Amino acid sequence: MMRLPNYSFLIGLLFLTSLNLYGQNTVSFNLENKETILASFEVPGRGVYVKTGSERLIVKDNNWMIYHFDEAGDLVWKVPIVKDQIEKGMSDYFVGSPYSEYVYHIESQGYNPIVGPAHFMVNRIKDGMFKMFEIKKVEKLAFSDDVDDWFVSGEGLHGIRKDKVDNNKEGLFFLYSWDHTNLDQTDFAIDLPDLDKEDKFTDWWFQGHSADQLYFLRKQDLKGNPQKSHESIDFELAIVALNGTLQKTTRFTIKLKGNKLLLPHADRSFNGGAEISHTGIIYSTIASSPGASSSSKRDENFSFDMYGGIWFDEAGGWYVYGIYDDGSEKTMEVDGMYLQQFDSDGNLLNEKTYPLPASDDRHKMISADPRYFNARFNPVPGKGFVLDFYSITRIYSFDIAPDLSLLKKSTLSFRESYKEADIKTGVGNSEFAPEQRSYLNGALKRLKTRGEYSNVIRYFGNNGYYHLLVFSGNQAELSTFEAN
Repeated sequence: MMRLPNYSFLIGLLFLTSLNLYGQNTVSFNLENKETILASFEVPGRGVYVKTGSERLIVKDNNWMIYHFDEAGDLVWKVPIVKDQIEKGMSDYFVGSPYSEYVYHIESQGYNPIVGPAHFMVNRIKDGMFKMFEIKKVEKLAFSDDVDDWFVSGEGLHGIRKDKVDNNKEGLFFLYSWDHTNLDQTDFAIDLPDLDKEDKFTDWWFQGHSADQLYFLRKQDLKGNPQKSHESIDFELAIVALNGTLQKTTRFTIKLKGNKLLLPHADRSFNGGAEISHTGIIYSTIASSPGASSSSKRDENFSFDMYGGIWFDEAGGWYVYGIYDDGSEKTMEVDGMYLQQFDSDGNLLNEKTYPLPASDDRHKMISADPRYFNARFNPVPGKGFVLDFYSITRIYSFDIAPDLSLLKKSTLSFRESYKEADIKTGVGNSEFAPEQRSYLNGALKRLKTRGEYSNVIRYFGNNGYYHLLVFSGNQAELSTFEAN
């Protein structure tokens, strides 16, 4: 079933104002009361996509709007999204990729005894034109309430669903695919190796995708003590084609030189869902408070984020990053960060560690909750990478060259640097974003909303462009810079 949008709510809803501050291209979002930035992501080479509007549970009419800005920060198009959910508490998703000009906004309708099996309202958007579709799932999954992961390929829109089979903990994955033209559906059971209990691995989880491959991971089962330090952790990677066929499996081990200990952390829960496992994609949703879990919360024992993060490159290899303890003290503390590079067969190609300042005691793990100790990894196209470690009060940042050598390190104290605003989701300093600090000092004062945290999200694009999305309550702006 296709439904036409209602444009009547656009009158007086939202305006954009272009500014020229500090030499960069800045767009100001003048949002109505109770509206804010709901989601955003960057597609290198295409630019930034932003979703604004009201939270689902705050007002009846959400008045959602989706914007596309090119890499130079100019508005390409904006499209209203009509809220069509039957069950108000269900999830919605906003996805795109480097492999297609289409972006999608999906609303889960859930299972309803009146309307029947779970289904979704899908807005397909291209060049500012959109069309709404209703898609239903196959009857054998009639009692499933959602699809866990959505992504876009060159062929179409895809969703991953994991269902338990005969009360088996291991479960079974299904891949649903809808072509870009008509959203005609195909579905496949994904052929993953069975759980080998002797190997003591966890269940599989979906970790990301490239142009034509899906990546599933499982790791050494740490049940009973998932938050302690470990000298090494074993992983298995399964690579699956877009038709659900298993192509290969590879096992690899995270182990650092010098008997350094791997520490738990939770990158995903710090900012409500920083998804950087998809090649070239960073997807962000906003949590209600520092360390708050996102709607995609998973058992931390089964989450890769607890002992590192992973990013897949276009060559089929991957990078693993995280935090470590050098073992010199009896108490657990973060002594530095690590970055490892693997080839497509799981062979370790390169490894570097980046120590934190030894004289700074602010990074000791005084909390048993690893959500407050987070590692972030951001690829900077054509230049290298940025590694950040977030403690309770500071961000430690490392600019890293493609060969993993250290270019520059810096420390940012929230209280000392931005006294005029409380930062909920901050970004560390980086020479890849040289104008960031001077701009943020002004922006955070300008956008401060009484009683609200300030949020900062940074994206790196191609050709030296980088973007800062800053918002507090219903005050928001997107600024674009071009670094040399």
